[in-house]
Amino acid sequence: MASSSLLSFFVLYPFVHECGHLIPAIAGGATVNDFVWTPFFGHAHVGLSNVSGSALPWVDAGGALLPTLVGTALVGTWMALPTKASGPNWRLWLLVPGVVMLVGNLGLFFEATVGSGSYRHMYLLAKAIGGEGIVGKALEVLPAVWTVVVVALAIGLHRRQSKATEPSGERANWKWSGNER
Repeated sequence: MASSSLLSFFVLYPFVHECGHLIPAIAGGATVNDFVWTPFFGHAHVGLSNVSGSALPWVDAGGALLPTLVGTALVGTWMALPTKASGPNWRLWLLVPGVVMLVGNLGLFFEATVGSGSYRHMYLLAKAIGGEGIVGKALEVLPAVWTVVVVALAIGLHRRQSKATEPSGERANWKWSGNER
């Protein structure tokens, strides 16, 4: 599980994030000047030119939206697979990268609240679809809120499945008294 976490955080997330910028840029007719991705060193960058004004909000937001989509798909697949059929270890290779993709979006809370106005991933998209003031801030943090919801659902499902698969087949009747060490 540790290797899955490290690969997801240092390799997969930066690549998916930058592809999130790249895909709408190419779809909008932009010119790709360079695409730099250095695994394990956290350096990823897409150099673009001739980005159309209508594509720019999607290019900026794509860095947050694509990891949200990929993370949701991975966690959703993890939730949909039966635990017995696929085995718990194999399923973790879906869950861990999915959660890493989603947790990367929690930085959007900081971008929207304390970030500079010069660059925030979701700002231009929120503004382009009519979000000003509190509505704009809500749109800016929407992928982060979605992250919290999906991760909470995954935790809830895992807890329910864990209780259903106790060795005795029954729920444990353990209560915390505060004296356990």
